[in-house]
This record gives sequence, C-alpha cells and structure tokens, in this order.
Amino acid sequence: MSKEMSIIESFGDKDYIFKLNYKTMIIVQNEIDAGPLVILKSILNGTFKVEHISTILQWALVGGGLTANEALKLVKIYVQDMPINDNLELAMKIMSAAIYGREENSKSNEKS
Repeated sequence: MSKEMSIIESFGDKDYIFKLNYKTMIIVQNEIDAGPLVILKSILNGTFKVEHISTILQWALVGGGLTANEALKLVKIYVQDMPINDNLELAMKIMSAAIYGREENSKSNEKS
C-alpha cells in the first residue's frame, strides 16, 4: 500500500494542500536547525519556538503547490496574527505526514 505525504486542511479562508516533500523539508530543517523528528517532538512536548510553526506551514503550502509569496501572505494572515495554539495541531499533522506518511485513501480533514 502506498503512503501519501500531503494533507488537505482548512486554513483561514479555504482548504489547502500541505506537503513537506524532500526539497521543502530540507528548507524547514535548515531554517529551524533541527531534523524532522526533533521538530515534531518539539511541537508535541511544547519546546518549539514560535517561528517554527510559521516555517512549517509556509513551506508545506509551497510543497502543496502555492508560490512562496502566496504561502508567506497566508502565513502572515492566519498564523502570525492568530493565537499560537490555533496552528499547533496543523503543524503536527504536517510533520507527521512528512515523516510517517498516511494511507492514500484516508482523509486528514474528515468533517462531521
């Protein structure tokens, strides 16, 4: 069975594809100065830095198909002007999908 690294989640004004592929994960690692598992662990245990959330979401939006400018604009609106906690779960889901993958048929944003 094949694994998928992208997730589709509501973010601000609509649903977006978030994906940290090899290229964008390297950018995230370099900007945060830590490997993927260390980054995920820091989110889970609360030792992350605030800018880590912005970095993860911005580059995952780029990996999902947006331009760097489009992604930065969205992050400024929906991350930097919002409570930190509003985007923690999304950052965790993005990192988990990038590291472990998810089953292709599963949906990351099942709505009730």
